[in-house]
Amino acid sequence: MGPFPQMMLAALILAAFALASQQRLAIASHGGPAPARQIAYLLRSHHSAAVSFKLANPATTQTIVAGEAGMTGFISCADAKTVVTTIDQSYGTARDQQIAGELLRQSVSSGQTGVVAPGGGVPGIGLSDGTQLQTGFGAVALPAACPVTAGLPAMQTRVLP
Repeated sequence: MGPFPQMMLAALILAAFALASQQRLAIASHGGPAPARQIAYLLRSHHSAAVSFKLANPATTQTIVAGEAGMTGFISCADAKTVVTTIDQSYGTARDQQIAGELLRQSVSSGQTGVVAPGGGVPGIGLSDGTQLQTGFGAVALPAACPVTAGLPAMQTRVLP
């Protein structure tokens, strides 16, 4: 038969290897938006830092924006007694709901929901309707000084009595 079948087999193996490598590169690409789990984790971390900042500076009432260029930003707002943290943009209704669900899942698994938070308050986690945070335990009023765009996931913790 000659060398043709062996050359054809080698070409097919090389093509399969090239396609598999290309697929692995596409999967590992970080050009797309971060997964809901990652965004929720970063939001929780930013919220925790904002609560710590408020505890260290009780008289402070301000908005804190964090995030690198091209990365998801987080906005925390501290009023007289509360800290509220949300994302700075919507990823669409379905994805925003996934982020809120992931926030709740992570908080439950770490034991932070239903227990007293480090600042002394119970965190509220859910989607904003503009004036309230719709949580699994019902609606929680957002502070007037800390508005959250309707539909965005947010966390709220009462820090001072």
